[in-house]
Amino acid sequence: MVDAALKDVAAADGQPELPWMRRVLGYFFHRQFHHVDGYTNTLPWCYSAFPELYYRSVRTRPM
Repeated sequence: MVDAALKDVAAADGQPELPWMRRVLGYFFHRQFHHVDGYTNTLPWCYSAFPELYYRSVRTRPM
């Protein structure tokens, strides 16, 4: 499923939901965080009471 999502993202250049999908994929692939811009007002970070801290803690967690 993740491989299919990566292929879809690669083929979806310019689509409005593309940034959202990249952030969700970034959640599952911690090594992808250098491609994510740090916007925390979206899934999955917005589920936390402190989305900025949650994002930062996941991003800095060792792989």
